[in-house]
Amino acid sequence: MKNFYTNLLSKLKLKFTNNIFKTTTSKRNHSKSQNPIYYRQFFLFPIIFMPKLAFSEDEKESDKLDMKEIVKGEYENKIRAFASIEKRFLVFARVKKTGDYKMNYVQFLESLIPFNYIKTRSVEDMEKFLESNENFQKIIKYIDVNNDNFISFEEYICLSLLLSNPVKILKERFPDGKISKGEFTDFFMDELQKQNSMKITNQSFLDGRVVKTDELKLRQCIMDFFSKAFHNELKISIDKELKFLKHKIYYLLNMYEFYQIPQTSLNKISIENFAKVLVSYVNIYKAKILLRKIEEKKILLEGEVSNDEFFCFFWFLNNISEEKYEIFKGNKLSLEDLKKVFKEKIKLMPDIGFKINKSISDRQLKVLINLFDENGNR
Repeated sequence: MKNFYTNLLSKLKLKFTNNIFKTTTSKRNHSKSQNPIYYRQFFLFPIIFMPKLAFSEDEKESDKLDMKEIVKGEYENKIRAFASIEKRFLVFARVKKTGDYKMNYVQFLESLIPFNYIKTRSVEDMEKFLESNENFQKIIKYIDVNNDNFISFEEYICLSLLLSNPVKILKERFPDGKISKGEFTDFFMDELQKQNSMKITNQSFLDGRVVKTDELKLRQCIMDFFSKAFHNELKISIDKELKFLKHKIYYLLNMYEFYQIPQTSLNKISIENFAKVLVSYVNIYKAKILLRKIEEKKILLEGEVSNDEFFCFFWFLNNISEEKYEIFKGNKLSLEDLKKVFKEKIKLMPDIGFKINKSISDRQLKVLINLFDENGNR
């Protein structure tokens, strides 16, 4: 087993904090890098002409994805992964208010969460779910800065900047571990311009649809975001308040992704659909192999995954630190060793204000290993 687990975790480890905001609107420099605010920095490339892999043979006809849905999903995955931030916003923003295009909450979340070859719940169902979900309403208020029930372009940029700048970088810039509203705004505006992730302009964007912004609007939105998210505090702790808010937003994204998948029982999805979510981490060639592996039932796919197990699993992948990650380098870990590492890390998950059963099931780990184990040496 040649460093199997080392390679596996290398493939699966999320990279919210690396290679961020390298997209550009330059006509001479089309970006080939991952998008900064793509929900999990996916390595998935669209899988073309694979309708048979989109559903199992024993699925109901109504659960099958047709070719139109597959093509649309693959195109949108390209936008999520590689398009500039304004292009991504314009593709998913379909609500026109006071001359500008905006996103409703479902469009906002769908711009971040990938197509996974799963027949998800309808938009209408998800809108009702969000309206009635207390946890969602608590978190979205930080993102919807002006409380108009839509996400504007400026608000979209705020979230993008927040998720794409790791706590570690901020702490290096502000050694005392605290940051004021002015410092917060200046830092993010500097990052935005330094990376040339978008062109701040008073003119309409290239798409031709009316979405305008300028530096003043962006600065004001970032300052308003800070005041609202941190209750008008003059200074906040980077390692506490800011990190805490990011954990809440990740929870919101995980929650939406989980609940858009049809439930097999109350607050649970099938282990097969959980496996399909994992496939999103790999490139087109590997994804094709893994999807076929799932559809041909070459791995055991029995049981369910709860909402808490789903969230805890991806929390681990999002938050495995460089120090903890070192333990995987150069070691040949057994499945039992991997279980131990996952479960010990989960104990460190902070309380984000919601009741969560902090656990990862053996089923999840077995699917993870069996799905990615190429030679059977596990």
